Amino acid sequence: MIPLLIAGCAGVAAGASIFSALRYFDMISRADEDPFWDRVVVPFMTRVISIITRITPSFRLQTIRTKSKSLDIKINAGLFVSLQLLLAMIVFGLLHIVSVNVWLALVAAAIVYYTPEFIINMMINSRNTSILLELPNFLDLVIVHIEAGLGFDSALDEISQTRHGPLYVEFGKALREMQHGSSRRAAMINILERARVSQLSRFIKSFLQADELGVSIRDLLDIQSNKLRSERRQRAEQIAQAAPIKISVVLAFFILPVILIVVFGAAVPKILQAFGS
Repeated sequence: MIPLLIAGCAGVAAGASIFSALRYFDMISRADEDPFWDRVVVPFMTRVISIITRITPSFRLQTIRTKSKSLDIKINAGLFVSLQLLLAMIVFGLLHIVSVNVWLALVAAAIVYYTPEFIINMMINSRNTSILLELPNFLDLVIVHIEAGLGFDSALDEISQTRHGPLYVEFGKALREMQHGSSRRAAMINILERARVSQLSRFIKSFLQADELGVSIRDLLDIQSNKLRSERRQRAEQIAQAAPIKISVVLAFFILPVILIVVFGAAVPKILQAFGS
């Protein structure tokens, strides 16, 4: 049990250290305060990272790049995978040195290896959930601005400057890309690459099609907003219907045994004494 607790703490530390290393690696590598660091440590670590990057499957590196794009942060995929592997090997070696069972050490190393990616997945899910919840309100705001006489691009500009959240940030970036010369279609497709939310993807594809065919954007936004709110209501109903089942599991395994212990616990010694005599 203790090795697993150590592994959990080490996993959290691994996630923090990986993100810190990804952020400050270039700055540290240029430090000239210690010549030994420049002459030996940095070239050695660069060589190790290069070797690990070459032997890592390309789809694995591409997955890390895709996740970093979803979080809108710059991650060196090779460095990320290398730090995962090195930290896992360090934890395995330390636990094995202190005479911990090999299998427990392997489990602990696996926990350390997958913890940073687990943290990234949680961050992506949280971001996508925020985007999904913000989307109906975002469409309503666009409708209000269009009815006030603004164009779609001007509405995006106004909303992205006054609102905060992942969805508003994404459309603000798309607007800046259009201002720098990208087409509206390319800017919208870039949003889909960063935010992989099916409802947002459906809206953007419908919007691009309507833009090409000359369909009223205001009517499209109204239809999409109503549809999203209906879907959100259905999801809430499904969660409410599943609640009694989840509550029954908690009652059966946690609350009911305690009640039985409280009710019959006092009588058990007397029953045992009666049968014993």
